[in-house]
Amino acid sequence: MKSRRYHWIMLLALVPGLLLAQEKMSKEQRKLEKQQQTEEMVKAVRFVFAAQTAYPQGGTSVDLSMDNYFVEYSPDLIVSDLPYYGKAYGGVAYGGGGIRFTAKPGEYTTEQTKKGYIIKTEVREASDTH
Repeated sequence: MKSRRYHWIMLLALVPGLLLAQEKMSKEQRKLEKQQQTEEMVKAVRFVFAAQTAYPQGGTSVDLSMDNYFVEYSPDLIVSDLPYYGKAYGGVAYGGGGIRFTAKPGEYTTEQTKKGYIIKTEVREASDTH
């Protein structure tokens, strides 16, 4: 009788541990899949950055998810529609306010960090450089 109780207690003690281990494994698998998808996009040099939140200096965060701000990057063309929070210097008139352009990218560099990727490129227009 005591041995049956002991077996049931051991079984009930092991089940939550097994379930937690399985959940942890699935989180790790999802993280790896997300990393692989990001790596494939960066290597393909075609991706879209969709802005969700802006953190202006000296202000509170601004939710951008409803305004559909983005940067679409391909080797042939960069299309940007981002807000700008700050001051413009040098007598440049920012008509609609924001970083909006469609232009061919210059040199493209990619650097991998612990948390993701840093992608740098330069875009020159007739009146501005981004």
